[in-house]
Amino acid sequence: MLPPSKKKYKVIMSLAWNTRELLREAHTSGAPIEYHFLSNRQLFDSTILTADITHSSAGHFAVFGDSRWYTVSVVTRPVYALPQELCLSFVCADRTVTLGNATSSNPPTDDVALEYGALLSLLAREPLVPLGTRRERGVALRLESSVASISRADSSRNKPTARMDSKALNAMLLGLANADEADAKAVMAAVKLYHVGLSLASFDISSAYFSLVSAIECLSGHYYRKKTFCFDDAAKFQALGQALTTLEAFNVSAEIIHDIQGAAIKGEHFVSRKFRDFIVQFLPATFWLEDGLYPSTGLPKISPDKLLDFLKEAYAARSNFTHEGTPLSKWALVIGSE
Repeated sequence: MLPPSKKKYKVIMSLAWNTRELLREAHTSGAPIEYHFLSNRQLFDSTILTADITHSSAGHFAVFGDSRWYTVSVVTRPVYALPQELCLSFVCADRTVTLGNATSSNPPTDDVALEYGALLSLLAREPLVPLGTRRERGVALRLESSVASISRADSSRNKPTARMDSKALNAMLLGLANADEADAKAVMAAVKLYHVGLSLASFDISSAYFSLVSAIECLSGHYYRKKTFCFDDAAKFQALGQALTTLEAFNVSAEIIHDIQGAAIKGEHFVSRKFRDFIVQFLPATFWLEDGLYPSTGLPKISPDKLLDFLKEAYAARSNFTHEGTPLSKWALVIGSE
């Protein structure tokens, strides 16, 4: 048996790459693409339509744009009928790939569209279902799958409309395109995990929860990748610290004890600590306010003074499911409900 290859292959984030290509003044090549998604929530662009369109035939755009930039139009009629079928229109640049002695140049249509769909799902809080490419370079494509064959377990009747902000979305795309590659990869990895969590929420709450926590881990682990932690501040090393103090009676030098502490710190990634620190640092003040997107679940609210306790329990629930197979109860994370 041959040993596994140690060669590292460069992974390119397709959406960020394609956006950079579209922004290049010299960019001329590429394929006009129409890629379809299914949404169980009504989406519309709030920058061009601000009225309530629940019972209106308006709102033909979920994300307004032009024929070259990313545009999402509603192709079902009436537009408020659910599920909505959405058409993502954009130009996908040709990407040259070399495998061995063979070189090919094709647009990475699926990769770009799926990453865009995951990003749009993040803003809509609705897992868009990819239906595939319907038109490429002006040629219509017939797919075996159909809207009628796709069903979901949850009802879309009580879901309020989701207002998309095309200006904010474009700012996010520009940010990804101009960001450091490692930063863009971490963000898109978190977006994809969030999309997986949304997709599983109606079927498997434990796996969905694992994906949502992992999405935050992607960001926190990347953001704090260079952060150092003090041995004495780590609660998990209290027992080891007490054991190390007994070595002083045997005339063990402080330098050796310090080396042992350093080795323990070096082998610890502090994933749960980074998870909590990241949320505390970046949690917006609006979190504590009602956003009106979802009806009340009847669960007690998290109070600000119990946030850290909640986050510890939240991460413990994820770890229990991951390492012990303990399923997550819908009510497992209710803290301070008395």
